[in-house]
Amino acid sequence: RLHEAATATQQWVELAPDSARAWKYRADLLERLRNLNEALHAYRRLAELEPANRAHRTTVVRLLLTTGQNPDEAARLAEGL
Repeated sequence: RLHEAATATQQWVELAPDSARAWKYRADLLERLRNLNEALHAYRRLAELEPANRAHRTTVVRLLLTTGQNPDEAARLAEGL
């Protein structure tokens, strides 16, 4: 029922776009579904909402490298981790 949950989390982030909890559930779910591009988007938003959370930034770096996207961004975010 992961796809139903994906729909629910999409609605949740639409209703509460500044909710870190909503974005965390969405990001985790999208990663489980192997929708890595959308998971990356969700983790980026989560890192914006909670900039002090190193785990979120680490996950963004990991997904950037996994998907082969923007290695410069990955290097910048990895600094200071």
